[in-house]
Amino acid sequence: MPENENTTSLDKRSEAIDLYRGIKSFQTSHGSVYTKLPDGSFSRHKFDGSDHEPLEWTMFVDTDDTNDLMRALTHGRKDKPVFFVMAEYDKDGKIINILDTRNDVDDLDNDFGLAVFKTDENNDDQVILQISISFVPRIGHSVFEVDSNRYGYHFGHEVSQIEKI
Repeated sequence: MPENENTTSLDKRSEAIDLYRGIKSFQTSHGSVYTKLPDGSFSRHKFDGSDHEPLEWTMFVDTDDTNDLMRALTHGRKDKPVFFVMAEYDKDGKIINILDTRNDVDDLDNDFGLAVFKTDENNDDQVILQISISFVPRIGHSVFEVDSNRYGYHFGHEVSQIEKI
């Protein structure tokens, strides 16, 4: 019997959702522990003993993209302000959903991206960086947290351990 494309997609989606739901916490390479809360956000307990309230978004970025993201966001502090948009893409690379809150993520199996924009001297918005992001922790990916208004953010270290329920 030929494999049904819809069944495959549903199986992948179920695996991604099970993976996310099955996560209790994760630890970074510097010892910070992020614990998943009932609303899906993550609280951070730093290796120095301090606790931090969860931010709206906890994302995971390929470590190779982390320095580029830091540079792009720092650029906005020196020059004109930058802003970024998070989006969900279908398998053909078309934007299907602009993400305003965590609740807008409706299929963990889809691709997600973050685009950083700056406004040029003509007040036109230009993309200065586009990267892939994930909402499911992955070993070796760096943590990137963002508050609800997207002005505050925190770069964490690489995920080194994942504890499942």
